[in-house]
Amino acid sequence: MKEKIKQLIAEHLIRRGALKITLHNYKATGVLTDAIRDRILDEINEIDSVIEKLKEILKAI
Repeated sequence: MKEKIKQLIAEHLIRRGALKITLHNYKATGVLTDAIRDRILDEINEIDSVIEKLKEILKAI
């Protein structure tokens, strides 16, 4: 069970990193709009929230 939770955390960290790279790439190419930025940042915040919950569960086991 612990390994599965650690795997989920790792997957979420990878996804968060990919989103941050996407955000950077959009900004660098000049195609970043407020709507795109807000959508990406919302998803990053959701991922951060899930990661925190998974860490709490991991500590509880």
